[in-house]
Parts: sequence; C-alpha cells; structure tokens
Amino acid sequence: MSTTVLEIEPIFGKNYAVICAALDYRKHIDSFALVPQTQTQTWRGAGNNTHSDVSVIGWNVQAGYMQDWKSEDSFSRFLQEHAGETLTFTFEPQAGEGTSWTVDVVIVPGQVGGAIGSPLNVTVTLACATDPVPTYPA
Repeated sequence: MSTTVLEIEPIFGKNYAVICAALDYRKHIDSFALVPQTQTQTWRGAGNNTHSDVSVIGWNVQAGYMQDWKSEDSFSRFLQEHAGETLTFTFEPQAGEGTSWTVDVVIVPGQVGGAIGSPLNVTVTLACATDPVPTYPA
C-alpha cells in the first residue's frame, strides 16, 4: 500500500479581519479564535470493552484585545454598549485571502482595567448562538 505525502499551506496570524456591524476591529484585536465546546460520552462494558462518542455542543469566541475607552468605536466600548445583543461576526484569518467564517455571537462586556504599569490587553469569551459557517475561496 502506498501513501501520499500531503502538502500544507500554513497560516500565520498576521492580518486578521474581525468585522461586526460594518466595523473592522483588526487594529483592536490581538487574538481571535472560534473554539468548539465538546462533550465526550463513554460506555464501558463488563467485558473490558469501551465505546466513546464525541459531540460538538456549541462554540465560543475567544477574543484578545487592547482596552480603549476614549475612541467612540473601540472594541472595548462596543462590548459594553451591545451587551446582551446577538450580532453577526465575520472572521478572516488572512484578510482579503478569501477564507472566512461567519457566526452569530452573544455579546458580553469585557474586563475593565488591569495591572498598573502594564498594557491593558485582555481576553473575553463570547458564546456563539450559531455554528460558524465557513466560506472558502474558489
């Protein structure tokens, strides 16, 4: 039996686009990830046998960003002002390259403040109301 060595085109996080409500927050965000929430169930039989099943039970967005309370359209203020709303995000891991994911996200406010003498960059976890839908280039 022969095997085929598959090539890869790795992606490096350099030029994200994170778009919501016609605003691109790429200059506010330093990380953005769509993270599946999984659940594993295992059944063990008396004959020393096991059977497992894994289900994706939902998704979260984990977004790292720099706090900015002065700019009217900052991501920090966006999270505060839209808390409780469900809004559509589009994420492009390489802006303009053609691959993107669209997902409805439940907005929660992010952290305010942090350690003295440090940049006030923080992470927020947002629940997804829908599964992410990918769009791939032709």
